[in-house]
Amino acid sequence: MEKIIRWLLFKVTVPLVPFLVKAMTMVAKGSSIGLDNISPKGELSLVCVAIAAEEVGSLFFESAEKNRLIKLFCGGLTIVLLIISCLWFPYISTDNSYDPSIVSYF
Repeated sequence: MEKIIRWLLFKVTVPLVPFLVKAMTMVAKGSSIGLDNISPKGELSLVCVAIAAEEVGSLFFESAEKNRLIKLFCGGLTIVLLIISCLWFPYISTDNSYDPSIVSYF
């Protein structure tokens, strides 16, 4: 239980603080809150990539040898998603022809 609390607090919540501050600012101004308003240029995907990359590293290098096949499958799938996200980010951040409300759902 201590590991989960430490993970949630330091590896998930702390990287999301800038987005929480932006959401609180939007509430104070009376604006609507949504992922398309909080992260319109895909910045949240960079935070997700950093969190996932760190966890894949700990999955492969810091954990025990049990459930090796499941770890290989989940870690490999996560790496594929990380690559897709990294390749997609430059398009999202520089191109204004997309609909931010659609991108925010991914």
